[in-house]
Amino acid sequence: MPWCPKCKTEYEEGVAQCAECAVPLVDDLKEAKYRVPLAQVADRELGERILEYLRYSKCEDALVEEGPEGYTVLVLEKDKEKATKHLRVYLQEMAREKEEEEEEEEEAGYATEHLEAEPEDGSLAYFLLGGASLAAGALLLLGVVELSFLRGRGAPLLLLAFGGLLLWVGISAKRKADRMKESGSRREAQVREMTDWFKENGDLGKMLSEAGLDLGDTDQGAAYYQLADRLKEALEQAFPQVEETLRNTAAERIQEEMVWTTKGMHDKIN
Repeated sequence: MPWCPKCKTEYEEGVAQCAECAVPLVDDLKEAKYRVPLAQVADRELGERILEYLRYSKCEDALVEEGPEGYTVLVLEKDKEKATKHLRVYLQEMAREKEEEEEEEEEAGYATEHLEAEPEDGSLAYFLLGGASLAAGALLLLGVVELSFLRGRGAPLLLLAFGGLLLWVGISAKRKADRMKESGSRREAQVREMTDWFKENGDLGKMLSEAGLDLGDTDQGAAYYQLADRLKEALEQAFPQVEETLRNTAAERIQEEMVWTTKGMHDKIN
């Protein structure tokens, strides 16, 4: 006889769904795994990333189901409280990483070539307009030229003041662009130093062995998070003076260059 795994009501043969709980019936309550919704997400990709993190956090029986309003992440009822805490941590980590990436792109010059060139292009425009305004103001003041739309004693002084303001803004923009480039180069050099150090001194095979990871068998998402934690710990011990965001960037780059870009994902390790 079929049973409802949620309310434990017994039904007649042929009934497939509980009338009260609207969940599929099971033949054996002992083997039933009743899942409850954990989160509603807009796309499957995000749902799969959440699944990877939950599995890494020992919530093994989570899954993603497609519905009329998107995708739902489901977990075992007994794991709901634990999974909720893990999900909160994961979302906070995602938000923190996104904020750090945006700050690094803005402050360290990790943006696209167009965005990197924009401050300089802006400063050049200020220099040109400011220089033209100063020249026009000086010519008006000396009486060399006359402009029909600018008359009166204050016109030359107004142009000179406006030109000086534009030059000051241009100089400030140029200095900011130079600082961003210098900061970006310095931060990139630190990331590269940590990456090169690990390639020369780190033992990736030993690290994977200690974590109990086999890249050929372990779920890639779960392996990524576990290996990332190990790499961050190693970099923190070797480079405690470097800020955490740069160590995290180096850990990601090490995985990209030494693990996930290799044929079979682990040829370089064996």
